[in-house]
Amino acid sequence: MSTGRKQAPRMSRPAARYWKGKAPKGAAEVESDSEAEDEAYNQQEEGDVLIEGNQDIIQEDDHDHDDLQVRRDISKAKSMNIALKDVNISREGKVIVGGREESGRTALEDEESSEESESEEKADIAGKGEESDESSEYELESEDEKPKLQFRPVFVPKRARATIAEKDAIAQDTEEALKKKELEAEERRKQSHDLVAESIRRELAEKEKEEIIPDVDDTDGIDPAAEFEAWRLRELGRIKKEKEEELHREEEREEIERRRAMPEDQRLKEDLERAQKLREEKPKGQQKFLQKYWHKGAFRQDEEILKRHDFTEATESTVDVSMLPKVMQVKNFGKRSRTKYTHLLDQDTTVDSVVKAGGKSVETAGCFSCGGSHLKKDCPQNTGPLTQRGTGSNAAPTGPGRPRYDSNNSWRDGEGARLREDSGWKTNRSRDGERHERSNTYGSRSRSPPRRRPRDEEHSRSDRRRSQERSDDRGYRDKRRRIRFKYLVKVAVIGSGLAGLTASYLLTRQHDKNALQFEVHLFEKASSIGMDSSSVSLPVPKFEKEWRVDVPMRSFQGGYYRQLISLYNSLGVAFRKADFSYSFSLLTPQGKGQKRKITSTMIYNGASGRSGVSMPSALMPEHQLDKTSSLYSRLAARALATGVFVLLTAQLLLCYIRTLIYSIPIWRSTRVPTMTFREWADATMPKGTIAKWTGMDTAWIDYTQMILVPLFSAICTAPEADVIEHPVEEFLDYIWLTLGTHHYVVINGVRDVVTRLSSGLEHIHTSTPIIAIRPDADDSRLASIECAKLSGSEVHSGFHHIIFATQASSAVPLIRSYMQSLLPDATRQRSSVGELIQCLQSFTYRPTIVINHTDGTLVPDDTRDRRDLNLISLDWEARAKGDIHNDSELCVSSSHAMATHILPRPKGYPLNLPDVYQTTNPIIPPRKDSILSIAKLERAVVSMKSKEALKGLYREEGRKWWQCASQGQSRLGPLQGAGRLSGEGGPGIWICGSFAYAGIPLLEGCVVSARSVIEQGIFQSEGITPTSTPWN
Repeated sequence: MSTGRKQAPRMSRPAARYWKGKAPKGAAEVESDSEAEDEAYNQQEEGDVLIEGNQDIIQEDDHDHDDLQVRRDISKAKSMNIALKDVNISREGKVIVGGREESGRTALEDEESSEESESEEKADIAGKGEESDESSEYELESEDEKPKLQFRPVFVPKRARATIAEKDAIAQDTEEALKKKELEAEERRKQSHDLVAESIRRELAEKEKEEIIPDVDDTDGIDPAAEFEAWRLRELGRIKKEKEEELHREEEREEIERRRAMPEDQRLKEDLERAQKLREEKPKGQQKFLQKYWHKGAFRQDEEILKRHDFTEATESTVDVSMLPKVMQVKNFGKRSRTKYTHLLDQDTTVDSVVKAGGKSVETAGCFSCGGSHLKKDCPQNTGPLTQRGTGSNAAPTGPGRPRYDSNNSWRDGEGARLREDSGWKTNRSRDGERHERSNTYGSRSRSPPRRRPRDEEHSRSDRRRSQERSDDRGYRDKRRRIRFKYLVKVAVIGSGLAGLTASYLLTRQHDKNALQFEVHLFEKASSIGMDSSSVSLPVPKFEKEWRVDVPMRSFQGGYYRQLISLYNSLGVAFRKADFSYSFSLLTPQGKGQKRKITSTMIYNGASGRSGVSMPSALMPEHQLDKTSSLYSRLAARALATGVFVLLTAQLLLCYIRTLIYSIPIWRSTRVPTMTFREWADATMPKGTIAKWTGMDTAWIDYTQMILVPLFSAICTAPEADVIEHPVEEFLDYIWLTLGTHHYVVINGVRDVVTRLSSGLEHIHTSTPIIAIRPDADDSRLASIECAKLSGSEVHSGFHHIIFATQASSAVPLIRSYMQSLLPDATRQRSSVGELIQCLQSFTYRPTIVINHTDGTLVPDDTRDRRDLNLISLDWEARAKGDIHNDSELCVSSSHAMATHILPRPKGYPLNLPDVYQTTNPIIPPRKDSILSIAKLERAVVSMKSKEALKGLYREEGRKWWQCASQGQSRLGPLQGAGRLSGEGGPGIWICGSFAYAGIPLLEGCVVSARSVIEQGIFQSEGITPTSTPWN
């Protein structure tokens, strides 16, 4: 069987735009093969399109002639008339075309029937072919017949199909289906019935609810008194709650304003203290064995195990180096990089003599060329010119030096001298030549010959010239020979009070003539420098500047603070006179039937007694007479009060004169240095008959108990018991030295002092509490300091000296940690440190509270009795009964003298604002809403034991017979330096502070002890001789 050749495809003509439901134009003229017809058929399947017109049905056959005959018939076929009609399907499943119902078979049935007819037709043709062999071709009878009308396939939905409808009808007619329908209908009827019943029931319930009127359960009027009391309690509770909320808002507002007015460092300090307090108040539970490690695993170990051993230390050598030859007992023996000379550690660089060849000794031999007792530059072998230029630092330019002349014929007078002369340098010879030429020239120009000097004069001038040249040459050589590098000395100052700042200031002053340089590190545990860390700043409305209040009070008196005043003058600190006035009062606590009152007993107007005293308001007649009293009664009362006041003033004057007489150094008893104040008061009390008759014995007791004891209790910030047992010599020195002098205060506050003293410090460590002090790991002669930081501990090492400018109680544990870290063979140093610790343990300290507030009830009740400083003590009757008991954290024991200072208002302070008070050691608390700041401090108190221990830190020498203990010459005690002054190894440990000086522990002791430690301690141990005094 052969296949016909296919024609090449021709390009189709472009058809018009296609519109849905409308046949495109030109579709009839387009010839298409079977694939195009199939594609068009597939595209038109979506619609129900009726195909009309004549169409030839192509029959395929296996023979070639049939294929050709079919193609010929297709070409003869006419074009079809295609018209699209509307095709719809009714609910009953009938097809409606163009509005007319169609009947007949579907296209699928027509296709099946056509296939059957074709097969029958082919069978008939085959039979005819078998019967007659004459014809091999046949023609289709359909050529002349009219084509049949056919429909395109149409998709019929499932609901419109006849077979599906029949199946559904059969299923619905079964018994189960009928029964199911009945059940569903019954269920629907029941649900509708329930809905109707529920709505009817709801309507009936609403009607009944409208008709029912509930009874009110009212118990009002049963018990009016109880009901009123309950209402009263509720109303009071509501008012109290509103008041508390208002107070809380006011306190919060004041707290916000107070914190806004505080400096940043003080605010940070307060936050840290509050956080520390919260951490301490947080309850800590009891943990089981190793419970804190449960979350870390069973085999987890702390990092402490890594600190038990130093893994970086040198390991023990397995070879005995001492058995090797001496030439091999060096580091890196046999290596190319090894040098014969190791280090300067084995050399004494403090000796000015020359060294021997090879640098192994400091004996007379020292020339590297010949080994003679001279330097290489003076060696006689240097006869020729300098042939080789120096290298390294030897070739560095040294600047224009002094031209020298040397009579020796050495290499320095060869080409070098000629070069200097050629380059224009004027040596002694050239200057002499110029002088002679100038004289000759002048002589040639003058009319008379030059005057000839005597021969002896020329000879003496030449001798002086040669001696001057020799001295210049010798000084130049010495200057070049004695050049040294500065030696760095590290000093740690612990504590930033006035003592620590003074010591740091003296160390940082330039010492140009000394080959030492001090590197000072100042350590302070507070967030700011200690001398000003407790001070507060108060805002002044309508002013940019703040009111700085020093805490505690920083006043000083002329005669007792000589060194402090000299220091302030040298620094340029401005201060002014402030002659304070005093009032001495008694506090009567609140009791049954009486209010708390503060009554003045004596008023002192200051200025060392030059301003006299005033009458207290308690003696005035207004307190004893009514307004209805007669004039005679008033005059009599006033005369009586004036007489009593004059009598008491006379007794007070006599007692004060006796005190001055006993305070004169030349009239003091030899027992005074070993007497306490109680013993001195008893020994000096008048005991004669006249004294008893005039009442001077009682007046002396009242004077000591009501004037001196409160006064020195306020000065020493100590309770009455400590004042009574205080050594009396310090009190008498204070009275004598302050006689006729003025009080002073710094104008710009202690912040100005701190700024000036710390201006030269480069290493200031604030918020750095010290944990321990240990010997340096690299050099046991030095010390290292371990500090606590938020991120962990921090170690500062390499300190030659440590100055403790803090309380003795705070220095003891740190020094003890150093003693415990000493090596076992350091017995002498351990003994010295132990004696120093024992000495410091003899000093006692008392807590002190300073409160800034606006409460005006901590001063005398009568405004006429109020003065600059108001000293208030508990009256004798209440003290005997023990009526006052203050458990407040803001109070001290009632045996203290409460000192309230009325702070002077700054310029521009509004008058409508309340006064600001500073109370030291309050025995009654101020109102909480009036408190501005609270500071808790510690002050040293002198006792007979501490006075004896002071001899280990401070000793007086050369006191004149008219001088007090603090006026004579003094030197450091033997315990200062912990053996450094006696030549022992180890760092120097020095103590300074207010307690390390003779007298009452005040600011003067800080300055004097710090200066003594620096000048007599550190400078002397380092071999420094001060060329000038810092102040006179």
